[in-house]
Amino acid sequence: HPAEPLLAIAVAKSGGRIGSGAVQPAAPAGAFTLQTWNWQSGSPSGPLHDLLAQPLALAFAPDGSRLAAVAGDGRVWISSPSDESKPVTVAVGMAQPRMPPARAGLAFTPDSRQLLVWGVDAAIWLVDAIAPTKRLPRRFGTDRCVGVAISPDQRWLASAHENENVVVWEL
Repeated sequence: HPAEPLLAIAVAKSGGRIGSGAVQPAAPAGAFTLQTWNWQSGSPSGPLHDLLAQPLALAFAPDGSRLAAVAGDGRVWISSPSDESKPVTVAVGMAQPRMPPARAGLAFTPDSRQLLVWGVDAAIWLVDAIAPTKRLPRRFGTDRCVGVAISPDQRWLASAHENENVVVWEL
């Protein structure tokens, strides 16, 4: 996103791709884009996507198959590994449009099959990254989360919260 205010960025584990979320140039206020880039050439490696709200965080799946974004309106955008021009969008939480949270985050499980989303509201959401519209997201907790960690065997989720508590959840 040359010369555009960059709002979020992610690097694929392989190092070959970058994902960026930015303010859309020469567009009305509140227009945002998501783009993937080739790390070495600096050129776009996928289509430019319009987002309806400010991108707060981006993450690549550990296997590099998907890029996910969470926006301030509570929508989660997940790219399709077979066709990057056809992403899937699923709503989580109760975020208020025009009032994005101060921070939010995304983390894929080690097998790249599920996505944890936090910061959109006072909960952590577990989304099926393979078929996000087929299964309802699972909700964990009611205190505003500031970070998560997933055990390598994917059985446990640890979450840190603004109230200075750390909670361990069985997945």
